[in-house]
Amino acid sequence: MRGSRLLLVLMLTPALAADKDSLTPADRQAVEEYMAAWRAYLEPGLTTCLDDANTDVPFLDDFRPPGFWPLAEMPRVRGYGYVLPVPGCFEMDAATFCLRAGSYGPGGGDGYALARLRGKTAALVHEVLWNWTEHPDIPQTAVQVIIWALAEREAISKLSADRQAVALSLLGADGVAAANAAARGPQPRLPGLDDPTLFESLQAFDATPEEMFAVHQAELEQAQTQLEAVGQRMERGEQVPMEEFQVALDRLVTVQTAMFERLGPALQQAAEAMARFDKLMVMEEVAFEALEREAVLSGNPAPPVGSRPIPEERWSYHPGGLFVRYFPSAYPRSRIEVSVPPAVTLDRDAQGRIVAIADERGNRLQVAYADGPPVAVGGDPGLTASVVRELSLTPGVAETLAVAGGWAFSGVPQGGGTPEGTQFEGATARYLKAQEHVREVSRLVAALSAPDGRPAPNAPVPTEIADLVDLAHLADALRPSVPDGDETAPETMALTFLQEAWQGVFCRRVAALPGAKATGMASGTVDGLRLAAMGLPRALLAQAESGDLPVLDPGWDGMNPGNRARQRLGTAPMQHPASDGKRALRRAMEACEFLTAALDVFNGLTDPVTWLTEKLGLGAGGMPGMMLSEMVQAMFDAGAAISQALGGDPPRDDFREFTLAPVPELPRVEPGGGTSAERAEAANTAALKLRDLYVSLRAAQTSLDRLGGALQAGDVGWARRQALAFVYHKRQAGEDMLAVAERYEALLKVLRDVGARAEGMSLAQLQAHQQKLREQGLRSATVAALQQLGMSDAEIEATRQRRLAFAPEGNLEDPLTLAREATRALRDLGQYWLRLPDVPSPTP
Repeated sequence: MRGSRLLLVLMLTPALAADKDSLTPADRQAVEEYMAAWRAYLEPGLTTCLDDANTDVPFLDDFRPPGFWPLAEMPRVRGYGYVLPVPGCFEMDAATFCLRAGSYGPGGGDGYALARLRGKTAALVHEVLWNWTEHPDIPQTAVQVIIWALAEREAISKLSADRQAVALSLLGADGVAAANAAARGPQPRLPGLDDPTLFESLQAFDATPEEMFAVHQAELEQAQTQLEAVGQRMERGEQVPMEEFQVALDRLVTVQTAMFERLGPALQQAAEAMARFDKLMVMEEVAFEALEREAVLSGNPAPPVGSRPIPEERWSYHPGGLFVRYFPSAYPRSRIEVSVPPAVTLDRDAQGRIVAIADERGNRLQVAYADGPPVAVGGDPGLTASVVRELSLTPGVAETLAVAGGWAFSGVPQGGGTPEGTQFEGATARYLKAQEHVREVSRLVAALSAPDGRPAPNAPVPTEIADLVDLAHLADALRPSVPDGDETAPETMALTFLQEAWQGVFCRRVAALPGAKATGMASGTVDGLRLAAMGLPRALLAQAESGDLPVLDPGWDGMNPGNRARQRLGTAPMQHPASDGKRALRRAMEACEFLTAALDVFNGLTDPVTWLTEKLGLGAGGMPGMMLSEMVQAMFDAGAAISQALGGDPPRDDFREFTLAPVPELPRVEPGGGTSAERAEAANTAALKLRDLYVSLRAAQTSLDRLGGALQAGDVGWARRQALAFVYHKRQAGEDMLAVAERYEALLKVLRDVGARAEGMSLAQLQAHQQKLREQGLRSATVAALQQLGMSDAEIEATRQRRLAFAPEGNLEDPLTLAREATRALRDLGQYWLRLPDVPSPTP
């Protein structure tokens, strides 16, 4: 129904605007109130659209970084997002969601630009996306239905019982109540159809009441009643043939066709799908696939009116102090790329030309011009042209870069100049391109300053953009020498450096102009409007100690296509469940959980002489071997839990220090009593490497909790330092995982050589052990081992709860087989975490 009503409003609104003066005052007020009520009724929950995507940057279309770090492994803090303290580029295979049902999926070469989420339900959608990170057991398809309901302002109370349960998990009772309050109420009623004056006035419009309400309304209601009847039979459990269901849907489409004649093919199909989607959304037992067929159209639609071309590789400025771009492979999965620019300094000569650019990483680009003064450009004062003799980039490139036929403008073009008089090849074309770049940057600055993010036309050119324009001039001088497809060529690296420098200047100078929205977590005070745009507490910026700290909260970021017929997408602050990093972490966690469960049960079945010490010969059942077995088991268990919790725990207030918990002492297994020297050495070395891993994981978690404390206190300086400490410890944990895998492979080889083996474990044995654990708690030796590892009472209880919750689908393999799987999984995850930035060890 909403699709047809929307068409009515679209058809009547222009006519009302044209002929409203022919109505009596009372009639005009009645019609205007009716139309206003319809506009309010039809307003979607998410109003973000292409008009809000005003920070895309054409200048960076050929910016192709040579490598990326894993974004999902950087520190992530609830309420802030991913904290990125290191300049460079990051990527994430992200879980994404359709934000507009009844539209075409991504594809066809259409690119996407950033536009922050707005609308009645934007905050609720953001909450759903974040809360999903804490409920990974909820399928992405179930989350998508809740987002569709919020985006279309469908009441949660009208959804099926199982979908209401999902909404309650993701929003809580208050969030569900807010969603229901934001849902649409009854449809507005057409006023005064029996009023002859109003009726005659409406008849003057192209779409008459007889046509729109008498004929189509009746037929639409009949078709919808038929579809509802089929749905009610399905809800009662009746086996309704799919053919009958399809006939009802087809009738609705047929009846609507007359109302869609004024639309183009793409919007007509979208409106038809939206009408069917509305009816399916509130039906019980409607499979996700049926919803998806109507919500996600396939094909390559022609761009409707209001679209604009956006290349697939288009970057957008992000108010978190960085640049982003998007590559949707399908609506549930997209690659996000992020560029965090370095801080840069520029040196100029006496003529005002850039002669050196240096960044905070130690890279430096020097520019040498031909002898003699620059050439003035007639008709455009302040703009000159010079021959660029050479560029040299150190330390990334040891050789001098020769720029073939290179020359560059310097200065901000004002228009009206005659560059052909400079006798530089291609001067006119480059002059026009420079003017376009000035307009581009001016548009970006205006978009950052406008309260609604929509710049006014003909915004004035800010004087602060001179550095950006001159960097673009040098990039234009270098581009003719850049070889296609060779990312390692010196000229390509120099161009990339110039583009990074451009980004750095923009983030730290232009975006920091008065009135511009806040850049990351920058120093200084900001007004309430800019804080509201960032969603950050005032103290976080007002109390900054030093520098800035880029942050990225994907949950607020809408991906908007240049083709308005395609879907708008939203991003969860987590990887797609099938991404490489997610799979590696899941495999490592599952392997450790299976291994520790098997050891726990076998130890419990053979207490007091543990299975590990007896079968593996670690001290022939002596106390050192038994304690080592408990601690090894506890470290695997706790290590898996800490890895899972690296998304953030409650913040700590001791964020101005780097102190860590003492390294736990491990008992040594000595040769003798059936234990060979080789086996004892292998066991001790493996345990020590596992301890190193455990310590690194706990250190990373501590740094993350302290980062949360620093952010909460608004201490940006220490927030940056704790974020760097987190990256250091997590990367170190990756190295430790490889070492653990290597040492446990060596230990397993020793055990294979001596013929050690163990039987598998049945589900009945596991369940009996869990019942004992439920009644009696953890064994004293286990508690002692956990305490020696520095775990609190709460962490020890969490360990017990994890072991009680462990529920494999079938019987467990023997511990030796599980140990081999754990080592392989740890190796994969360790290699993935070693892709993190290599930062220095934290120092006081």
